[in-house]
Amino acid sequence: MNDAVSEAARCCKPTALELLSYTYQDTRFLTNFQDIWTSCYNYSTLTLVFMQEISATIHGNVQAVGFRAYTKKQADDLGLVGWVRNVGDASVECVAQGTEEKLETFVGHLESGPYFAEVENAVIDWHDRPQDACSQFEIIHD
Repeated sequence: MNDAVSEAARCCKPTALELLSYTYQDTRFLTNFQDIWTSCYNYSTLTLVFMQEISATIHGNVQAVGFRAYTKKQADDLGLVGWVRNVGDASVECVAQGTEEKLETFVGHLESGPYFAEVENAVIDWHDRPQDACSQFEIIHD
């Protein structure tokens, strides 16, 4: 166990902020973060504190114009997780999880779309907590 992990483990119920500061100081701490957090608190609580989720339906000329690939690239660049897929009514549906700030930036990308897309309307629903756990951002091919 590295020094940062040992120091955090000795603390009596470290705060999420303290644990995250150790995380940024020593990236090896990431592998042990969940174990320490779980032993002190309910780990899912931490997820709720830092992560939010949006579900979006984008209408317009958004299929066959690279919208899904564009959405994945924007999500990957922002470090978001979730998925995007075409819907039978010619819209695109998307779920993304991350911090509020990054999701706000992502929504801007969804509302503008790639060069050849014509977004008429983007319906965005915000959720205070992720509905399902995602580990990466993926394109769902139906």
